[in-house]
Amino acid sequence: MKLFKIFKKKEIEDFEKDAESKINISDTVKGFVDTKRITKETVLKQAGFIFMLFFFGIIYIANRFNAERLVREAVKLKKERSELRSEHIATASELMFMSKQSEIIELVDSFKLGLIESTEPPIKVKVEGE
Repeated sequence: MKLFKIFKKKEIEDFEKDAESKINISDTVKGFVDTKRITKETVLKQAGFIFMLFFFGIIYIANRFNAERLVREAVKLKKERSELRSEHIATASELMFMSKQSEIIELVDSFKLGLIESTEPPIKVKVEGE
């Protein structure tokens, strides 16, 4: 029975403390917003802190813009790299096609240079003394 009474008292005390803390929080919010407390002296006293917050805000915004610019540039360069890679592959395959023996023969015939294809295999020339 005593335990029950103590428990009730403890609950009542906790409830009162919670009510007081809620009142204190609302008082501090009202005090913070209250314009009577904002005077020239308090503003001048906090000017350094306000300037520091303003400075950090400007730095934060500039850093954000710089990061976004770098991301846009990276995306642009990635796209350009893929286009150049495609162009490289297409040019390399075209070169491989043009350097085939049959294509070279057709090209020489189209310019009428008077060259003919050799049917004999090449021979080695040996120089004595080397």
